[in-house]
Amino acid sequence: GENIRTERKAAALTATAMAEYQSEQNAIEQAKQQELAAIAASEEAVMKNEANDISKVLYGVKNFVEKYHYTEDDLMTLARCIFNRVESKSYSNDIHAVVNQEQQWVGYYENNPVVDQYFKLAYNAVDEWHHEETKPITNDFVFAELTPNGIWLKNDIHADGYARRWRYGQ
Repeated sequence: GENIRTERKAAALTATAMAEYQSEQNAIEQAKQQELAAIAASEEAVMKNEANDISKVLYGVKNFVEKYHYTEDDLMTLARCIFNRVESKSYSNDIHAVVNQEQQWVGYYENNPVVDQYFKLAYNAVDEWHHEETKPITNDFVFAELTPNGIWLKNDIHADGYARRWRYGQ
């Protein structure tokens, strides 16, 4: 009888220990999930702020969009110019600072409205930029040229013609 009671006691203690261990593991897993959710929320907030800034630049060229019938690819080209500047050693490594550099973006004002159509495009561009595994162009293409035939990036502000130019989707 004593052995059976000892075995039952041991089994009860083991079950209690296992339950406590499982409870601890569940709490650890829940804390990890909460931490990952907080990181994701933080990254989402950063991406939304970046998209807000870029959408104001895109809004600034709306007259060109209407006049020259610029496409989404043209606007994505302009967004790439901003990303290339952020990645270049010659500019700030922050989208807000790059966008707010004086006299750099046609029609850009910090108080430009954030219009839904430009925000969605800007957010897609930011998302693509954050998750890209290969860059479509080197980051020395930091000059945007708005032409009747679309928006082009150049690596030399003084270059004429189509040599050393790049456009999204081309």
